[in-house]
Amino acid sequence: MQHPDIRAAVVVAQGEPRGAKRLVAFVVPQDRQKAPDDVREFLTAKLPAYMVPSVHLELGELPLTGNGKVDRQALVVPEDVVGDAPAFVASRTPVEKAIAEMWSGMLGVERVGVHDNFFALGGDSLMAMRAVLQMRKALSLEIPIRVLFDNPTLADVALVLEDRLLAELEGMSDEEAQTLLSD
Repeated sequence: MQHPDIRAAVVVAQGEPRGAKRLVAFVVPQDRQKAPDDVREFLTAKLPAYMVPSVHLELGELPLTGNGKVDRQALVVPEDVVGDAPAFVASRTPVEKAIAEMWSGMLGVERVGVHDNFFALGGDSLMAMRAVLQMRKALSLEIPIRVLFDNPTLADVALVLEDRLLAELEGMSDEEAQTLLSD
């Protein structure tokens, strides 16, 4: 509601009751002829990545109940709306590929590109903890949960993990590194 070109807005979590959810923003612009196109950037500058809605839908008015409150039951996302995702770029490194497979399975999305944001794809803090545990196990590397919150895109988290892997390899003897690489 702080955006100067938004008259009304509501954000809801939509998805399966026990499955992945995503944040969806329903916005009513001040001027229907000049809808703002910078809502995502505006929110990204003000909120942590996991709080930025992955879908933004423009409405003429918000549906109201008989007593004047927003009718959240009437706010439905059409099935063909997938979100405000950047152009797809496939994984380029083995670490990116491993993370993409993990996120794809965990978040129930067909493909994950290097510029995709874990939270924009539907991840939440509980899923972030699960993702970090899976990455720790797959890479045999200590990874703080903060890594995913501070680096929510696949490319950024992969870069951090690759740097940590290199640092760990540099600290090993030649024999230890050879044993690790041969596994």
